[in-house]
Amino acid sequence: LSRLAMDPLTPPLLSTEAQLDKHSEQPQHAKLSGEGLQRFRGCCGGVVDDVWRRYRVCGLDYATGWRWWSKTLSAAIFMWLATLFSTLSLGALIQKATSNRIGLSEYLVMNSLGGIIHSLAGVQPLLGIRPTGPITAIITKLSTLADQLGLNFYHYVGATGVFVSAYMALVAAVEGSRH
Repeated sequence: LSRLAMDPLTPPLLSTEAQLDKHSEQPQHAKLSGEGLQRFRGCCGGVVDDVWRRYRVCGLDYATGWRWWSKTLSAAIFMWLATLFSTLSLGALIQKATSNRIGLSEYLVMNSLGGIIHSLAGVQPLLGIRPTGPITAIITKLSTLADQLGLNFYHYVGATGVFVSAYMALVAAVEGSRH
């Protein structure tokens, strides 16, 4: 194992953040801001702490991705193919369920842009996300409800997106995920 870890042609076995300190069995990131999960004072304290811990190794994560470009490319192609086919099938389903108000092309753009933004904001080049199934179910129900209540579908979906965004920001601000 030590020979493989020292070989410059072999990628690291653990991510930069999870590499163990020489004198401890504890990951390095746990030492940066205390022992495990803790409560932080003020609004968005946990978000600030997370950014503070991650910015130190963010550049190394991207450098490792560029250094081992062939592994990064093969993983990206695999994730693209795995996501593409589910997006195509669910896009066809949502097109039928919403009476062509949302189509396959919109679904492909949504999944592409959402994945790009999420991977960049998540500070991980190959962050795997799969929200397409739950989003399909929610939009189908919103379409049915908008038709029953006589509401403008696009306004209803837009208002739902704004509310969910505000709710998620509030949960992050008060560290609601810790409870």
